[in-house]
Amino acid sequence: MVKWHGHGETSRDKNLISKRRPDDAGRRISGLIRLTSGEFKGRVIKAPGGAVHPMGARERLSVLNSVAPVLLDANVLDVYAGTGALGLESISRRAAHVTFVERSPGVAKVLRENIRMLGVERQCEVAVMSVERFVNKDYDWGSSVRGFFMKSLCYNVIFADPPYTDYQPEHIVPLEKFLAKGGLLVISHPKGSSAPHFRTLQLKSLHLHAGCTLSIFSKNIL
Repeated sequence: MVKWHGHGETSRDKNLISKRRPDDAGRRISGLIRLTSGEFKGRVIKAPGGAVHPMGARERLSVLNSVAPVLLDANVLDVYAGTGALGLESISRRAAHVTFVERSPGVAKVLRENIRMLGVERQCEVAVMSVERFVNKDYDWGSSVRGFFMKSLCYNVIFADPPYTDYQPEHIVPLEKFLAKGGLLVISHPKGSSAPHFRTLQLKSLHLHAGCTLSIFSKNIL
């Protein structure tokens, strides 16, 4: 059951595909994104215009390959969700459930449409609120976000791909309390910027791309 948010320009626009020319993956014309792997490889989802600039296909594939060892049957949290591409790619790779956090009602509407197009409503939940509000539990559990993550605020994989024009690491730090032991937290942040400093997480790997850095943190089992 689907219940009812951002990003920076560079190579992340290269995965937007034209409706008129579906073979041209290098042009941003219509706002469609092709999924890169798994069960839904090759399927397209919608990308709203405006300030939402989804992560590029190359970066997205790098991210998914990095978290692949823990994705099977995983509980996933996708914050600053935008189109939902990272979470939907996770389901395509057999994650069990994804909670999306997206503060814009308009963007969340498109995200819901993407979920329905893929037929994965039963594996998804959309919380329309800011990340700050989500991590602070500043809402009514019973009405705003009924369901899966009300039962368990513990995730095997967390994706954080905030808008590069409003990158605030302090809003990402509280996410560490939601990461399960042995889990992975992936942060996409502007090239040249620093990743947040966590108390309980260790930097596992760093991936440098043309316009962004992907920092992957882990929580030790012990």
